[in-house]
Amino acid sequence: MRPVAGWLVAVSMMAAPAIAVARDGEYDPCRNRGARRIAIVYARSSGILGGGGECKGNVDPDKKTVCAGDTVQWSVINTCDVEEVADIRIEGLEQVAESCTAVRRLEVGGAKEIRCRLRRSLRETVTQEYKVTGRIGKSRAIIDPELIIRRPN
Repeated sequence: MRPVAGWLVAVSMMAAPAIAVARDGEYDPCRNRGARRIAIVYARSSGILGGGGECKGNVDPDKKTVCAGDTVQWSVINTCDVEEVADIRIEGLEQVAESCTAVRRLEVGGAKEIRCRLRRSLRETVTQEYKVTGRIGKSRAIIDPELIIRRPN
């Protein structure tokens, strides 16, 4: 039951402002400037036949459209029952972001943020894959989502 509550918190934290639409019907984040929210949720997987599985991390949404110059905020949430989540970092944004914060340690039920400010100097729209790395207990965890970074018009 706790993982479900964690996902509900994550989704409510990401409530988006009104959708800005570009001419071709595609979402245009550059028309609605501001912080962009993404959730990194560590929760128990459902396991076989609904039994308690291992603690896993997920990024929601795993593909996010943002604007150059935006600050992207990842809400890191630990809903695992007994696992410590530690050393959570965003890797792979070095060429498109000025710097990113990290989460050193996140206790059970804890929530913290990682923030990255994207550079304004992009000349074209970029699809940038990145990794969320960290430890769950003694295991390494890697998640591979992506950002679509649009250039302001």
